[in-house]
Amino acid sequence: MSSIRKLVTLSLLLALFQVMPTLAQNNIPAESGVIVDVTDGGVVGALKGSHDAVLSAWQSGVDKGVKIEYAASKKYPGVTFDGPGDGWDLSAYQGVEIEVLNIGKGTVKGDLRVDNKGDWSKQMWNANHVDISPNETKTLRVTFGKTYGQPGYALNPKAVNRILFYVASPKEDGILVVKSLKAWK
Repeated sequence: MSSIRKLVTLSLLLALFQVMPTLAQNNIPAESGVIVDVTDGGVVGALKGSHDAVLSAWQSGVDKGVKIEYAASKKYPGVTFDGPGDGWDLSAYQGVEIEVLNIGKGTVKGDLRVDNKGDWSKQMWNANHVDISPNETKTLRVTFGKTYGQPGYALNPKAVNRILFYVASPKEDGILVVKSLKAWK
């Protein structure tokens, strides 16, 4: 192999080794705990609306977030945040929290669910819920190992593969805004 070719190969390998730790750590939140930056309007395209929920970027003054519009339904409209490959490593945290604003007309019960990989029907998740009145902002927390305030599935915080926020069987059309999604200590 020529010396130029060896030099180019070595340079590429060094560059790859510098990038690999960054790629490997994308599943670990920054010190702030932010899991998904919902204030970045471009993130909406990477999210999934569930049960006919329509997602869009939202801004009012300096506040930003992801708007969830949904119709009255017997289903569970909301948003799904899928984790990277092997999931998020949230082992440095006690749980996950979401801040939600209700800009609809009625009070809703919002549910936050944090999943490990596996069959959802085997309840490999932890969850919590909160009532949110019109024009009210609430922070909803899920503590690892608890579901609705009671001991729950022993969730593996090193492998959180999905986070869901949804409204259970809304009786009327509504609009919610997710203002933040982060892990908490």
